[in-house]
Amino acid sequence: MLDSCTAPPMQRSRFMGLDFHTSPHALIPRKETEFLCSKALDLLAGLAQERGPVTVFEPCTGSGNLAITIAYRERSCHVYAADVSEAALELARKNAGFFEVADRVDFSAGDLFAPILKTAPTVRADMIICNPPYISSARLDGMPEDVLRHGPRVAFDGGPFGLTIITRLIEESPRYLKPDSYLCFEAGCGQGPLLARMMSRLPEYSSVRLEFDPATKTPILLAKTRSSSTSDARSSERN
Repeated sequence: MLDSCTAPPMQRSRFMGLDFHTSPHALIPRKETEFLCSKALDLLAGLAQERGPVTVFEPCTGSGNLAITIAYRERSCHVYAADVSEAALELARKNAGFFEVADRVDFSAGDLFAPILKTAPTVRADMIICNPPYISSARLDGMPEDVLRHGPRVAFDGGPFGLTIITRLIEESPRYLKPDSYLCFEAGCGQGPLLARMMSRLPEYSSVRLEFDPATKTPILLAKTRSSSTSDARSSERN
């Protein structure tokens, strides 16, 4: 997790066996986020086997390490990635070109899903993956200055309780996911059980898995949307 971050900023950072360009404009790819990426790739491989070509949305893309790794490893995949920072997206595009996946990863600037909807308004995703900011603003204010050298503040700051972006992600994702598809994201220490309970109560999700990186105990959540038949039945009940 961010708390264990001690290495100085580098020109390159290895993630899932790939060496990414880094800059002060985006969070340096973190080793523990490989756990999220690996689990997502396993799920995506199954979806691709069932469905053929698959589509992934990634808000908060930063350097593009998740979007690019997914496109690089799953060749049937097209990724739409977004970030609020144009400088971060410039870095992400550089990385996509370096790994020769620029034709299958579209980057756009804006808040969460808004820029993706402008780029692909009729497309729905087989998976949404995200490493959102999840540190509370107050806690971030008290962190050592060297921690913030690993990326811009916006990449860390999750609002008053660290859940501002995560809550939006959970609430908005079902609108953009196909039935029987996945929302996969990383959270902060102590947030996992709370988020899993919250998501399990939402009718849009049929299952929620909470898992922890074995090395750092960083939590990830893997939530599946309901099937179209279940969603139709629930809609009929409400009507």
